[in-house]
Amino acid sequence: MRRTKEEAEKTRADILDAAEQLFANKGVQATSLDQVARAAGVTRGAVYWHFRDKRDLLAALRDRYRPPEVDIMEAALDTRPEDVFEVILAQTRPCLATFAGEESRQRMFTILEQSPPDSGPGPNTEGFGLMVRLMTRAQENGHLAGDLTPVEAALSLVALFRGLMAEWMASDRAFDLPETGTRLIARHMRSLRSIPH
Repeated sequence: MRRTKEEAEKTRADILDAAEQLFANKGVQATSLDQVARAAGVTRGAVYWHFRDKRDLLAALRDRYRPPEVDIMEAALDTRPEDVFEVILAQTRPCLATFAGEESRQRMFTILEQSPPDSGPGPNTEGFGLMVRLMTRAQENGHLAGDLTPVEAALSLVALFRGLMAEWMASDRAFDLPETGTRLIARHMRSLRSIPH
């Protein structure tokens, strides 16, 4: 029984791996479940045993992916720092380096950016909610500029993170993502801070 369960888990992982490759290379809409089955080396029935449809398969891919900015924000929330901007900045370089070094994260970023709007909430929604919480804490601690709401500050930071990753990929890695990304995010965060009196 255990071997059968392990085989089923391996089959599921193989299907997810194949779907990740195909969705990133061909697009979610242009990829059929038959193509996923062939790429995974399984039958179409095996795909349907594990996933109801393409939307369910996409949801499972989302569940196993963690965007680097979510790691940054959870670390900052867990430590309950006085200055959330310092904690975000300390986590930025290693998280961007992880993204730059892992092709699977890059593929998932591509997939999530092109996913249809009706495919359900994903890590971007989670990430934005976490960033709003961090910016709310920055406001409570007197560190957020008075002319910004936590939602506006969060929107600007999430857009900058996503924009940097998207541009790095679109430009065929034309700049050093961890180095340049960290400098630009640090510069932007200075504009979000309150001015000491």
